[in-house]
Amino acid sequence: MEKQPNRKALMEKIAALEANLRTAQQDPDVRAIVSSGYSNDPVMANYAHYGFRGAVKKPYLVQEMSRVLNEVIKG
Repeated sequence: MEKQPNRKALMEKIAALEANLRTAQQDPDVRAIVSSGYSNDPVMANYAHYGFRGAVKKPYLVQEMSRVLNEVIKG
Protein backbone atom coordinates (compact mmCIF):
# COMPACT_ATOMS: atom_id res chain seq x y z
CA MET A 1 0.00 0.00 0.00
CA GLU A 2 1.42 3.35 -1.02
CA LYS A 3 1.61 5.98 1.70
CA GLN A 4 -0.35 9.17 1.26
CA PRO A 5 1.36 12.57 1.21
CA ASN A 6 1.20 14.47 4.48
CA ARG A 7 -0.26 17.97 4.93
CA LYS A 8 3.13 19.68 4.61
CA ALA A 9 3.87 17.84 1.37
CA LEU A 10 0.46 18.84 -0.01
CA MET A 11 1.02 22.49 0.90
CA GLU A 12 4.44 22.43 -0.76
CA LYS A 13 2.89 20.89 -3.88
CA ILE A 14 0.18 23.54 -4.03
CA ALA A 15 2.82 26.27 -3.65
CA ALA A 16 4.89 24.71 -6.44
CA LEU A 17 1.87 24.51 -8.76
CA GLU A 18 0.96 28.14 -8.07
CA ALA A 19 4.56 29.24 -8.61
CA ASN A 20 4.68 27.39 -11.92
CA LEU A 21 1.42 28.98 -13.06
CA ARG A 22 2.65 32.49 -12.16
CA THR A 23 5.97 31.87 -13.89
CA ALA A 24 4.23 30.57 -17.01
CA GLN A 25 2.01 33.66 -17.09
CA GLN A 26 5.10 35.89 -17.07
CA ASP A 27 7.10 33.71 -19.47
CA PRO A 28 5.08 31.28 -21.62
CA ASP A 29 8.33 29.65 -22.76
CA VAL A 30 9.28 28.51 -19.23
CA ARG A 31 10.40 24.88 -19.17
CA ALA A 32 9.46 23.44 -15.79
CA ILE A 33 9.72 19.80 -14.75
CA VAL A 34 7.61 18.23 -12.02
CA SER A 35 8.86 15.48 -9.75
CA SER A 36 7.15 13.18 -7.26
CA GLY A 37 7.64 9.89 -5.51
CA TYR A 38 3.92 9.12 -5.57
CA SER A 39 2.91 6.88 -8.49
CA ASN A 40 -0.74 7.94 -8.25
CA ASP A 41 0.05 11.68 -8.43
CA PRO A 42 -2.38 13.29 -10.93
CA VAL A 43 0.14 16.02 -11.77
CA MET A 44 2.72 13.40 -12.76
CA ALA A 45 0.16 11.54 -14.88
CA ASN A 46 -0.98 14.71 -16.69
CA TYR A 47 1.95 17.13 -16.24
CA ALA A 48 1.33 19.13 -19.44
CA HIS A 49 -2.16 20.04 -18.21
CA TYR A 50 -0.51 21.69 -15.19
CA GLY A 51 1.98 23.64 -17.30
CA PHE A 52 5.00 21.39 -16.91
CA ARG A 53 7.14 20.25 -19.84
CA GLY A 54 8.25 16.97 -18.28
CA ALA A 55 8.02 14.70 -15.27
CA VAL A 56 10.62 12.65 -13.39
CA LYS A 57 9.76 10.01 -10.80
CA LYS A 58 11.58 9.72 -7.49
CA PRO A 59 13.93 8.17 -6.68
CA TYR A 60 15.81 9.67 -9.60
CA LEU A 61 17.64 7.53 -12.10
CA VAL A 62 20.44 9.32 -13.94
CA GLN A 63 19.29 7.95 -17.29
CA GLU A 64 15.69 9.06 -16.78
CA MET A 65 16.67 12.52 -15.54
CA SER A 66 19.02 12.93 -18.50
CA ARG A 67 16.34 11.84 -20.98
CA VAL A 68 13.71 14.22 -19.59
CA LEU A 69 16.14 17.14 -19.36
CA ASN A 70 17.21 16.61 -22.99
CA GLU A 71 13.59 16.43 -24.16
CA VAL A 72 12.64 19.59 -22.28
CA ILE A 73 15.71 21.55 -23.37
CA LYS A 74 15.28 20.58 -27.04
CA GLY A 75 11.59 21.35 -26.89
